[in-house]
Amino acid sequence: MRKLIIIGAVALLALAAAVPLTSASTTPVTKHVDGSIVVSENANRTWLARFEVRTTSNVVQFGYLELYGIGGEVAGQIHEFSVNHVDYYKTASRAQGASLRMQECVIVPSQPSCFDSTYEVSDGSAVGRGDTFLGWLGWTVQSGNISIYSTGGQNGQ
Repeated sequence: MRKLIIIGAVALLALAAAVPLTSASTTPVTKHVDGSIVVSENANRTWLARFEVRTTSNVVQFGYLELYGIGGEVAGQIHEFSVNHVDYYKTASRAQGASLRMQECVIVPSQPSCFDSTYEVSDGSAVGRGDTFLGWLGWTVQSGNISIYSTGGQNGQ
């Protein structure tokens, strides 16, 4: 019986040496950016913005953004975006931020026209500040929520 235990232990050691160990840190980091917000561009322009982006190891897995004009001179306008690249960063207040580089297409009104655009969003809720959407242009989030978070990797970092 002792010989069987020794043979079994030797076999397990040989197997352990042949199989490389993996750790939780080898899991790719997946980052998410999502939101559904009402944002005012100025007194005459209000938009509903919906977006969702997922990246794994900084490669966009899928991403879209849609803007719908809901007031004043933009009522009825529709813009659709396909996200091509995302740069993540921390704002001055240490909130999560994302720069979304996209192909933007104006769907309504008239003939569709497409061009490259970059939109900046930040999730200020983690530090007790308001979320921002194109803050550098002065667009103000009136309602809704923007979330930027990570999953996978070591402790979701």
